[in-house]
Amino acid sequence: MKKIISLVSLILAVCMLPLSLAGCGDDNTPKTSAPAETVAPTETVAPTPTEKPALAGVVVCINAGHQGQGNKDKEPCAPWDASKNPTYNNETLKAKCTSGATGQFTGIPEYITTLQISKVIESTLKELGATVVMIRDTHEVDISNIERAKKANEVKADVFLNIHCNSSEKEAANGIDLYVRGSGDGSSEYALRAGKDYMMATELLACLTNATGANKRYVNKSDAYSTINWAEVPSIILELGFISNETEDNNLNNAEYQQKIADGIAAWLKVSAYIEK
Repeated sequence: MKKIISLVSLILAVCMLPLSLAGCGDDNTPKTSAPAETVAPTETVAPTPTEKPALAGVVVCINAGHQGQGNKDKEPCAPWDASKNPTYNNETLKAKCTSGATGQFTGIPEYITTLQISKVIESTLKELGATVVMIRDTHEVDISNIERAKKANEVKADVFLNIHCNSSEKEAANGIDLYVRGSGDGSSEYALRAGKDYMMATELLACLTNATGANKRYVNKSDAYSTINWAEVPSIILELGFISNETEDNNLNNAEYQQKIADGIAAWLKVSAYIEK
């Protein structure tokens, strides 16, 4: 009997040996590490498209009217001969450039005011992506009106803006006037260009008066201005107010008001049906 019991004990001991070696419940036995966590692939985010500047591709040539020292030498008012226009033609001679009027209340010469305004316009339009060509950026120049128009032609400007201040013997006179082509050489081609310039100026006048609150006067057709007659691109003279009027003389030399003028021009360029953007 003892032998039988000893044999059973031996068998049980042998059977228990694998369980002991397997380390079940044995804190001293190294445990198998957990499988590595699977990382999901990172989603690629498409870059946000860069918004095109409002006036990208638009070329604006700005002529700050007049200059520090006028040039009384004469040049032809227009490129066509008297048979095309008996009043304004290549025999009609005008001063190459004048220094302009003087503010009756501020005492500031027009050539200073026009350059200040032009620089504000330049900065505003450049911020919107336009290419801006300045005829002058200082007072110490000698650039004739024909040369100014030819520069606008050279750069193929979408519009040639001639910045001026008006003056009158009547102090009460106020508001903004614009000037564009008249009958010119009388050709059908010139009439088409004149019609386009007139429509552009009509749009512009509305935007300027909306921005500044100034009195809306007229879009005037004229053959009397060299910077219009010699321009092969749309050319507009902006008489932005009367420096013979106390309120407007002060406004035109005020930085905040100058910015309103620039904003009005920018607003027009953004919406004009005649400016390709």
